[in-house]
Amino acid sequence: MELENFDTDAFLRDYWQKKPLLIRNPWRNWQNPLEPDELAGLACEEEVESRLICQTAKGWEMEQGPQHEDRLGGLGASHWTLLVQAVDHHVPMVADLIAPFRFIPNWRIDDVMVSLAADQGGVGPHFDQYDVFLIQGHGRRRWQIGPHCDADSPLVPHEELGHFVDDMLEQIPDDDLYRDPDLAGQANPGEIMPDALARLHRMTLDSLADPRAFARWFGMFNSTPKYAEMDWQPETPVAADEVRQFIAGQAPLSRNPASRLAFVGDGANAVMFFADGACFDCGAETADLARQLCAQDALVLDTALASMDTAIDLLTQLCNMGCIAFEGED
Repeated sequence: MELENFDTDAFLRDYWQKKPLLIRNPWRNWQNPLEPDELAGLACEEEVESRLICQTAKGWEMEQGPQHEDRLGGLGASHWTLLVQAVDHHVPMVADLIAPFRFIPNWRIDDVMVSLAADQGGVGPHFDQYDVFLIQGHGRRRWQIGPHCDADSPLVPHEELGHFVDDMLEQIPDDDLYRDPDLAGQANPGEIMPDALARLHRMTLDSLADPRAFARWFGMFNSTPKYAEMDWQPETPVAADEVRQFIAGQAPLSRNPASRLAFVGDGANAVMFFADGACFDCGAETADLARQLCAQDALVLDTALASMDTAIDLLTQLCNMGCIAFEGED
């Protein structure tokens, strides 16, 4: 699903955190990854975060999920929006939408939220503290872009929805630019780059003066799953010998879309590898393996790893955490 005729370097240089960019028909053979009824079904699940936002005569109203089938079925023809978080954790085709944007480091990616709106439905004027890629699927929607917002922007208070900007403009003036540091492209989206760590380090408490300790803390913190209460562990623990057999037999390995993997360089031939809030110190034998797991959602491992105890130990732990799975696991 690579973006057609898209210049990553030009985008990062000229648009990223500077001004909006509209890309028409970025995929030649677009297929919507899920139907409205499927999204509504997800919103009714206990473990899925969702919100139903309606605009009524009294103003904005929000109902937290799980939603109820009868409630969704009885909605009118206009003025409502259903928002479902982390749909990429549950629908593989939605998870695939992240792949074209892997020039953004993994640690900056949160999730894929999917919205379903009726005529005139929306959440109202607002500002995000996120960098957002918007993909229009079914139907049509009118998007409006406002100016840069700060603490002095006029707001409308709301107990549940938060604060919304009172007045929005349809386009951002060319000279009204975000002042965030420029992002450069990188070879491996799983790496937390030293310059990013340096900026974050300056924002933390003076007590975190040790850069290596900060890197370890930040990697563990940032890789903590969005929904830590979800249990992705296999019903039957995977044994080390099974992992050896999977590798020797070149069984395909895939990463759980809900898992968060990243790494930080730790010397010439080592990395600190982070998986769902845990840190693994990977030396020369496993550093490349850690980098590979961060860079690819699905892969077949080199059979030579079957004879490396350190690699088998790491992979076995990741399997039993639910971060990865080999094709053929029970």
